[in-house]
Amino acid sequence: MMLLGAVIMGGFLALGASGVDAAELYRWKEAGGAVVYADTLPPDKVRDGHAVLNPQGREVRLLAPEPTPEEREALRREEAQREALRREAQKQAERDAMLLKLYASEASILEARDARLAALDAQREVLERQLDDQRARLAMLEGREPGHAEIPELKRRIEEGGQAIERLQQERRRTVDAFAQDLARWRALKLVSSSAPRSRLNP
Repeated sequence: MMLLGAVIMGGFLALGASGVDAAELYRWKEAGGAVVYADTLPPDKVRDGHAVLNPQGREVRLLAPEPTPEEREALRREEAQREALRREAQKQAERDAMLLKLYASEASILEARDARLAALDAQREVLERQLDDQRARLAMLEGREPGHAEIPELKRRIEEGGQAIERLQQERRRTVDAFAQDLARWRALKLVSSSAPRSRLNP
């Protein structure tokens, strides 16, 4: 079959050299591996990979076969992953720019953290004082008037106050973690900035 392909190709080249036919030629591979040359491309081969040759037999275009449904789905997933990475990189760049804009130094980050923690601690202290008062009144009522109508409401408020304090404690832990991440990222950005080569115009 390879010999047949070579003979056919030789015939096409002879035609091209004599000027009989200046049309483009096509080359493709059959399922069995045989290479075919022709001056027309069969309709069922349009979607298959093939090469376009000039009359002198030189390859001028190489067309890859159309992807299968499975290959198209894989390409779609890869593109979706690349787009997700691109969006995340853009968001990170925006966060980095905001971080550098908000804080001029490590000290300013620590000051902001301490101010936020102080505000949370102040809220917790207020709630704890309220809880102490409510618990004391509940103990007094249960000791003197076990059936007092205020007792269920006091218990509800004490439970809600305890939940509110727990939420504040969780918020405090998240704040500590968030500022630790901000500080680490700020240091990394400053390290990159300081190690980057400087322009001669801006020493």
